[in-house]
Amino acid sequence: MSENFIQIQKSLKIYLKGITEEKQLWEICMKRTDEAFGFATGALFISKIFHEKNKEKIEYIVEEIRSAFIETLPNIKWMDNETRQQAQIKAKMIINRLGYPKWIEDNRNIDRFYQDLILSKTNNSIINHILVQRFQKEQNLKKLDQRPNMEEWTMTPVDVNAYYTPSKNMIVFPAGILQTPFFDPNIPISLNFGSIASIIGHELIHAFDASGRHFDGYGNLNNWWKKGSAHRFDEHAQCFIEQYDKYRIGNEHINGLFTLDENIADNGGLRIAYTAYKRYLKRHHLLSMKYIKHQQQQLLPGLNLTDEQLFFIGFAQTWCTKTTFENANAALSTDTHAHPKYRVIGSLSNMPEFSKAFKCLKGSSMNPEKRCEIWLTSKIVKQPC
Repeated sequence: MSENFIQIQKSLKIYLKGITEEKQLWEICMKRTDEAFGFATGALFISKIFHEKNKEKIEYIVEEIRSAFIETLPNIKWMDNETRQQAQIKAKMIINRLGYPKWIEDNRNIDRFYQDLILSKTNNSIINHILVQRFQKEQNLKKLDQRPNMEEWTMTPVDVNAYYTPSKNMIVFPAGILQTPFFDPNIPISLNFGSIASIIGHELIHAFDASGRHFDGYGNLNNWWKKGSAHRFDEHAQCFIEQYDKYRIGNEHINGLFTLDENIADNGGLRIAYTAYKRYLKRHHLLSMKYIKHQQQQLLPGLNLTDEQLFFIGFAQTWCTKTTFENANAALSTDTHAHPKYRVIGSLSNMPEFSKAFKCLKGSSMNPEKRCEIWLTSKIVKQPC
């Protein structure tokens, strides 16, 4: 790239993101290599960094989240029985993929995957970038007349992200997100449920948000909702639209309709994670007086915080973000997620369990008179005094 282009790009980064320090050449090369050969670099990451034991523990949490969601369905009064039964079937059919696709364990598979990508021998980075883009577009075009491949991922193992695919009814959690700070087997379980479990719940709820609910358990576009339930769903969804419409970044408001699916997933994911956490404690007898001492050992030393408070802190810290006003403002029209600040405030203010845990004043912003909800928190067991 020309020096003039680099300076323009640098100025844009300073304006939008406040980034003044230039990346080292090795960082730029590593990023470009990962963008082009994500599954190859992912295989290296898996062999050197990723812990298989983490995958097993996350698998357990995924099933806890699934069970908790199914358990809450009978409590949802706005949903008719037939639609509820279909929702249970779809939830049971959701496929989960964790860490990485199995095929990258064999280098021969990786070679076959990239065999049609022929790079320029002139060492021209722009030409090679174009060739990579063409290869990726051609790969996508080949899928047009094919059935969905359940072993095919749209993210690579190093991605710090997760996603739900309606046409496959599948949730995917790359290895990049199955580690600190989102998951750590050595910290209190309350923090893990607040963080990674709420992310898992978020993706599961996408199967039942305003878009995902139009697909059935097989990934087919299918109207399996009764009209009455669909209408009442839309009524509850309107509450979220109005709630998030009120949040602002400077003078600009968040678009509650544009961010609706993600807001439903944030709120529902948090509620399901909370239910799963309570089920976990009950199963391990940590709510009985006999095991209070053991429960205290699961708290953070030096901090006078309860396990419930830690759960909500785990959720909030997941979205801890440092950004510029300009970047946050620009995201209002491009990002289907609400600003991280309001992903936290919006979800927690809708949880009566949060306001109880932190003793928020009734009628305050975090303990409002009106709350929005679609997917309920299951009332499993009371906390001991």
